[in-house]
Amino acid sequence: MAKITKPGSGSSELGTFLFSPVGTEENGMTLTVLSALARLGLDPWQEAARLAELPRCAAVTRLSGIIIALPCRLWSDADAKAIANRLVATLPGKSASSASAQPDAARATRHQAVTVVLLGFVFTWVMFNLANHSRIIPDSNIMTSPTIQTSPVTHGTAMP
Repeated sequence: MAKITKPGSGSSELGTFLFSPVGTEENGMTLTVLSALARLGLDPWQEAARLAELPRCAAVTRLSGIIIALPCRLWSDADAKAIANRLVATLPGKSASSASAQPDAARATRHQAVTVVLLGFVFTWVMFNLANHSRIIPDSNIMTSPTIQTSPVTHGTAMP
């Protein structure tokens, strides 16, 4: 059996994760993350701290592997991944809202960039039209273009 370290300061942040249910065993008892890690000879607090430091995707992959490695093998690979995904969300800094915060920030930055570019185009268009407009303002001194007179063409006659 693995030596389980006593939870120290900061372990309260991991408590929600460690005491979250993995699922129900065949005997009807709830299996917690803490129990699952201990059954595999892992120190629950150290493993929880390791998982909390990993990127969300890597933590889900690691935890689903741990769930699959359990001796009772009650869950399929797909179920283990879904369970791990749910459990990793309870780790500090791994909630669904913090996972979506980065894409939201990137989306806001893209939105700002598009807005600046569009405003630049509008500004350029306005300035171009103002410059052209000042050239075509009617002035009383502007002469009209002369009319070109043409003589009718007659067929069969030579031109003088």
